[in-house]
Amino acid sequence: MALETGWILLLTIALFAAVVRRSSWYRKTSYPPGPKPRFFLGNTFDIPTDKSWETYGRWSKECNSTIIHATALDKHLVILNSPEDAVELLEKRAQIYSSRPRVPMLEVLDWAEFNSVGLPYGPLWRAHRRLFQQLFRLGTVAQYRPIQTNKTRDALRNLLSTPTEFAAHLKTLSSAVIMSIMYDYDVSLSGDHFVDLVEKAVYESSQAALPGSHAINSFPFLRYVPRWLPGGGFHKVADRCRKLTHEMRTAPYEMVRRDMEKGNYSSVLGRLLAENDAQGGSKERERVISDVTVMTYAAGSDTTAAAFLSFVLAMAIYPDVQRKAREEILALTGGERLPVHEDRDSLPYLEAVYRELLRWRPVVPLGVPHSSTEDDYYKGYFIPKGSIVMANVWTMTRDESVYPDPENFLPERFLDEHGNLTENDRILVYGFGRSTTKAKDEAGNEIPIQRDYTSGIVSHPPPFECSITPLSEGARQLVEQTA
Repeated sequence: MALETGWILLLTIALFAAVVRRSSWYRKTSYPPGPKPRFFLGNTFDIPTDKSWETYGRWSKECNSTIIHATALDKHLVILNSPEDAVELLEKRAQIYSSRPRVPMLEVLDWAEFNSVGLPYGPLWRAHRRLFQQLFRLGTVAQYRPIQTNKTRDALRNLLSTPTEFAAHLKTLSSAVIMSIMYDYDVSLSGDHFVDLVEKAVYESSQAALPGSHAINSFPFLRYVPRWLPGGGFHKVADRCRKLTHEMRTAPYEMVRRDMEKGNYSSVLGRLLAENDAQGGSKERERVISDVTVMTYAAGSDTTAAAFLSFVLAMAIYPDVQRKAREEILALTGGERLPVHEDRDSLPYLEAVYRELLRWRPVVPLGVPHSSTEDDYYKGYFIPKGSIVMANVWTMTRDESVYPDPENFLPERFLDEHGNLTENDRILVYGFGRSTTKAKDEAGNEIPIQRDYTSGIVSHPPPFECSITPLSEGARQLVEQTA
């Protein structure tokens, strides 16, 4: 009885403190428009947990405003629904909006201390950023192309062998490229332990990071609630994820250290660790190196896999687009070779397909949350210090004044009347060389494909069926010869 009374008292104090901190509610300065807050709790129960980008887009239309606002106790959430707003705040005022919000659930999952994309602005953030720029600046990434090519050809052969397992093969491909670059580790088959490990760990953290996903993100004191009390259910998720996270962080590092003992320094991690060792072996620098490589692996493999699967989905739903892309490739190669990186500038329609792919199904629909470090004013609205600020990429890509008929997959929107690209922005091109169509059932009828997508920081298409076959016997032989 005394214990229950203590928890009630703690809850009362926490809620009272939240009300006091939210004294800005009574400012004469107005916040951006948004759903009407409830007394005391604000919009705590309005913030969506499923496909939140769609809800925020609807709020934007209902409020007739590209910038909207909601609250959860003392937390302010600001959603930017236009590119102009995002550029103005997140780029031109980057000195205010470069930090990241605290996400209590990620702290419980042991993701906060090494998650490069979630670090608050400061010395550690700058150290991670410098290393990312060193590894992935434009002049550096070209050296990774041979690995990309080899792993893509491995995936093509796997698709020839077992085409119905295309989802597993594409997930393997996305991990295989990064694992080979970062750790000199060969992922060649579906079901690889490291691939499964990262997929599970990233899924758990992705679900936990969105506002409204767990009560602990609105009520941080809940982390101290015993698992047997109401509100303590997150402990089960935390137990499972912490184990996955620990292995994801330590296993690749230990593997590379063993390789280094054998004289193998061919991986990115191995070279960076060797450089650090030669300079005195800074433990802080070693931790940054290890964390940046594991986050490259975790974030890169997940987003790339989502893009791969969306590409297959689009080609299955839109066979005319697939046909035009195929004809462009055949006109260039004559069907006598597979396309390579150097062909990219000669394939404008295929480039438009990939630009449209990322518009049609952005892999990170809400971007990565930002946090304001100072009070700010924008368009006459007050944005308080500590606000969570998110760019709703999904809504931006559905702006019919810019992208007419936005739900349809139309690469032509990125081409002029002569078939040339209409803008200079470039996106990463993924190799894929064969025909994909809707699968058929035993009666010969096409199996419908669901267009629904998952929630979370990274959005994936759900499992679906399609038919993957070589264009011709010659195409099959080209793929087989890559072995």
